[in-house]
Amino acid sequence: GYHSAISMPITQLATQFKVPQVSWGSTSPKLSNKAAYPWFLRTIPPDSIQAKAMWGFMSYFKVPAVTFAYAQESYGEGLFQAIIDEASASNEGFRIAGVGVQYFPSNYDMSEARAKVARIKTMGSRMVMLSMASDQGKPFSQALDEAGMVSAAWQLMGSEAMQAGTVPILNKVGYIFFTPMSRGPLFSNFEDLWKKLTSEDINGASVRSYYNVDNFAVSLENGSAGMVSDSTFSDISAVGLEEPFLFDSGYTFVQAINSLLNQGTPLTDIKGQVLLDAIYNVSFEGISGQVAFDNQGDRAASYYFSNVQPDTSRRLSTGTAVRLAGTYSAATGVVAMDMDMHWMTGSVGNDLPDALVSCEPGFWMDS
Repeated sequence: GYHSAISMPITQLATQFKVPQVSWGSTSPKLSNKAAYPWFLRTIPPDSIQAKAMWGFMSYFKVPAVTFAYAQESYGEGLFQAIIDEASASNEGFRIAGVGVQYFPSNYDMSEARAKVARIKTMGSRMVMLSMASDQGKPFSQALDEAGMVSAAWQLMGSEAMQAGTVPILNKVGYIFFTPMSRGPLFSNFEDLWKKLTSEDINGASVRSYYNVDNFAVSLENGSAGMVSDSTFSDISAVGLEEPFLFDSGYTFVQAINSLLNQGTPLTDIKGQVLLDAIYNVSFEGISGQVAFDNQGDRAASYYFSNVQPDTSRRLSTGTAVRLAGTYSAATGVVAMDMDMHWMTGSVGNDLPDALVSCEPGFWMDS
């Protein structure tokens, strides 16, 4: 599943039936608790690692304080707690201030967003980290824009769910967001395969008949995602950040089942604890990189510091392009910058702009 809030009840049900779940998008640190979620694993790294990348960013750039705006659901709360833990481990928990925003699964209340934005403006820091799924982030970003905060006077940063491409208001030069490395050395092979596909391979009559697609309660034609066409496969642009993790979560089962069959395990016995143990033992090079699981069912992966920069090629209509400005290594804990960072203040370079650390009235600054 994608949302952690959805994966949690699903995996509790899966536990009752002893069915392994390998998620491609659920990142809440709570799901690492094997006492509570023993049948859950994931190919996307948990937010405990994303929090390390965020804290690594703050340490590298000597960010004095950040206001952390998070949705009050498992994803936002889990990531907020994880970065609090990182800061507290360094005895610097005071550098993180949180503002919880009510979660609305439907009928988003803009008055709640505007009230929390007004509170953020009083917190003293001009650096704001956003941690919420994009369905919450889009209206919340609208409230930020209304308040004049999507501007050179502020520095906005986002979790992997708050990518510039999925929250268009934030697609401004200088916006920074954190993304796990999801394209490994074999991704080019997947790209070759992708470009060989046609709409017939997905929507064709023989495919629909074989998979009983026309028995779905909602037909493909009436689905919210829309029908694929040949143009879908003309380039790789339709494959987003999480899709390589989705591919590898499915391929994890292929690897585990294939291993059991090669060991002589009868197909009827490939289920329950036997299948779960085999999944824990898989290790393979997927399209998202090396896939293996620790004893919490988690996978370590490094993070990019993604930065919206001017599109110097002038090929994109937005006038901007996302560059991978730096990385945080989960293996070493080291930050490495590959290019100068563009900041929302208009500054360019790998020093934090002075405008972002100026002291607001009523606050104090270390000399």
